[in-house]
Amino acid sequence: MINNFHFKNKYPIFIILLLCILFIIFNYPEPEQYSGHIDFSQGAPLVHTKDNSFNSNERPLRIVISTVISPNVTIEDWRAFADYISNKLGRPTVLIQRRSYKEIDQLLSNGDADMSFMSTGAFCSYHGINKLDVLAMVFYQGSLTYKSYLITSTTRNDINSIDNLRGKKMAFSDPLSYSGHIAVVNELNTNLHTSPNRFFSNYIYTGSHDRSIWAVKNKIVDAACVDSLVYDLLKKDRPEDISGTKIFAVINDIPIGPIVVRSDIPEEQKKRLQEILLSMHKDPQMAKSLQNIMTDKFVPPEPNLYIPCKEIYDKVMTDS
Repeated sequence: MINNFHFKNKYPIFIILLLCILFIIFNYPEPEQYSGHIDFSQGAPLVHTKDNSFNSNERPLRIVISTVISPNVTIEDWRAFADYISNKLGRPTVLIQRRSYKEIDQLLSNGDADMSFMSTGAFCSYHGINKLDVLAMVFYQGSLTYKSYLITSTTRNDINSIDNLRGKKMAFSDPLSYSGHIAVVNELNTNLHTSPNRFFSNYIYTGSHDRSIWAVKNKIVDAACVDSLVYDLLKKDRPEDISGTKIFAVINDIPIGPIVVRSDIPEEQKKRLQEILLSMHKDPQMAKSLQNIMTDKFVPPEPNLYIPCKEIYDKVMTDS
């Protein structure tokens, strides 16, 4: 009786100690790497330095990125991207990731990031304090452009055009995403003379294109608009993720997002970064990583391609 009572009193203490040990094991920080660690679940912490100028070779080059597909697919490839630039440039790099395009724009505007692999939406919506220069554009599958796919469930025979979405539930990826939001808003404004608030019964922002696909697949919403590059990649590599969905409309000729730097970065540094980007695909290991982030190679920029998208953004934002 005494021994049994003694064990019961200690049992809760044993459980608490075990939980504490497990917490320490799974939350112990990883060793620092040459390029900054990227935590896609929370957004990598911003690295502050005393010297905010780009001339100091001791300060890391801060690269901010946004992801259009689930980050667990590409985390190692983004690290490889940062490592490659670090090795070629001869200075450390830090990756910064944020959940929304608005946060990307804010970091660049505030001077808290130096360089970005930007989405079309984040770039075209940018009106920050710090001006940006386009270093390179993404060339993928023989093109500088992509599409916005409007998708629905394969069981929905009543949805064959945008007009059929009246009164339906819609999924967007991000308020500033072009293929995942603005392209459809522009169609509503231009062709149907209406807005999402009046047209849809309800709409949600999922945070990424693959989550929008998931929402359609699981019939959380009636339809979604998604990046064609993401949808086609899933169709090729993970067809089960798009099973039960179909494309019912396409919005064409959207320029793929560019790589940009702050305009106040010294010209010789911008030129060196551009040289590194334009030759990156010639490295066999990097060519593989680039494919995983939907890039064949980087090519010299054509900033004029973004002008129509910027005009649409400005119009949509003014009308909303």
